[in-house]
Amino acid sequence: MRFNKAKCRVLPWLDMSQERALAAQKANCILGCIQRSVASRSREGILPLYSALVRPHLEYCIQLWSPQHKKDMEVLERVQRRAMKMMRGMEHLSYEDRLTKLGLFSLEKRRLRGDLLAAFQYFKGAYRKDGDRHFSRACCDRTSSNGAHTVQRMSGCDLLEDGSTRGFYQHAYDGRDFIAFDMDTTTFTAADAAAQITERKWVEAGTVAESLKH
Repeated sequence: MRFNKAKCRVLPWLDMSQERALAAQKANCILGCIQRSVASRSREGILPLYSALVRPHLEYCIQLWSPQHKKDMEVLERVQRRAMKMMRGMEHLSYEDRLTKLGLFSLEKRRLRGDLLAAFQYFKGAYRKDGDRHFSRACCDRTSSNGAHTVQRMSGCDLLEDGSTRGFYQHAYDGRDFIAFDMDTTTFTAADAAAQITERKWVEAGTVAESLKH
């Protein structure tokens, strides 16, 4: 059977709210089954079931349909909040305090962690075919530079002596990545060069461009 492209339509606004609502609905159904089937309300009884059976539905391929609006984030977060309320002995604690006591993070923070891990995989070359279309990694052999940085495209315009203008662009590492991954400690840190003034020069077709970054 061949795939019929004529019957496959993409909404112009690319709204994923329906998918998020369906994921939350399915997770709530499973959570309801756990609540009706499991007599124990202890941490040891509920937490493993939630982590194994419920939370995966809230995070499957989350990089594709990750919520951007607060109302959509709350739809998913409400499921985890309900699971935390099922555990006895923490009724007097707030949602944030319950997460801290259980050693968990909010779903929003887990999504951020997943994005960082996905970015690390791109840097390591796990998705080289797709990753090269979005950004390139800078090969820097300086001893004072730790971590991986991206190559960025810089563009500008010069005013020539005859009054005409000439545009230019050059791909180069400018040392101002907002985040870097330390390969030795496997941790994300702020790039050291971001706190310094970076001066780079590009030469292309006789045009000299100087960029000062603070």
